[in-house]
Amino acid sequence: MARRVREENLDAYVLMVTDLGARESRISACTHPDRPDPRLPCQPVTLAGVVSRKKQGLPWLGAQLTRE
Repeated sequence: MARRVREENLDAYVLMVTDLGARESRISACTHPDRPDPRLPCQPVTLAGVVSRKKQGLPWLGAQLTRE
């Protein structure tokens, strides 16, 4: 992820992987080293009970990005 952020000059790269069996999702984020964003977690975050990226994952991410 870090390589892609640098090579493509992205502000951030966010990956969400859902484990339906465990009924949880893990979100990993990587920000550009010259433009770090403290609103995004620097360590992977496990979201228990989150299995829908659209209904649960994106709202969580949106809340992180809109907080001060």
